[in-house]
Amino acid sequence: MNVLVCNDDGINSEGIIALALVLLKKGHNVTVAAPDGNRSCFAHSITFFREVEVNKVQFLEGVEGYSLSGTPADCVKYAITHSVKQFDLVCSGINHGSNLGTAVHYSGTVSACLEANVLGVKAIAFSCPEYKKGDFEAVAEVCGEIVDKYYSCLTPEFTLNVNIPPIKKGEKVAGERITPLGERRYSDDYEFVKENVFIVTGDPIPVDNPKDCDVEWFYKNYVSITPILLDRTAFDIIKKIKGNS
Repeated sequence: MNVLVCNDDGINSEGIIALALVLLKKGHNVTVAAPDGNRSCFAHSITFFREVEVNKVQFLEGVEGYSLSGTPADCVKYAITHSVKQFDLVCSGINHGSNLGTAVHYSGTVSACLEANVLGVKAIAFSCPEYKKGDFEAVAEVCGEIVDKYYSCLTPEFTLNVNIPPIKKGEKVAGERITPLGERRYSDDYEFVKENVFIVTGDPIPVDNPKDCDVEWFYKNYVSITPILLDRTAFDIIKKIKGNS
């Protein structure tokens, strides 16, 4: 398969290297296009009417690599529309941190995959919450298994959002769960640097989630797998509104 690998942590991050390497070992033809630095929480931002610098870079042996000054969605858009290859799959990640629950709305990792969907390509987003406790090589092996297992089920209508517990070599996850999104909230702390300048920080805060959601299953050491639709139309709401009109 021709696989495009991207992320939002930057082209030199451990996660993207581990993901590209495991896909390469599985015999896939891998191309990497990723930001030249960290673009976390850039969501689906696209760089219009501003310059984006693209450089061909050395990545792994056997992998064609491109570094872009733009966003994760820029990287996917450029690679798909300017490559002579027809990509069968876009894999984004392995994200350094979670994309659980409502965090998917901020995620550059997930939005890179949604941009692939826009362009008619199947996609899977991989994230590793609490990644510092694990080993990207071990997590990447799980990513490879997910690709093998679920590729035939994919269509460009949706992205699979996958969160993998931070396992180490020799460790196993408890299993997999196909699950809806839960809710994830953050403390949204504002760290003031100087007059008129601040940095937004924050940590997850407790939320009363249903038992069957990605957040809850992840914390039971399961891989959470959530299909996210490209079409966000609330069809049930349309029916209600039409019924009241």
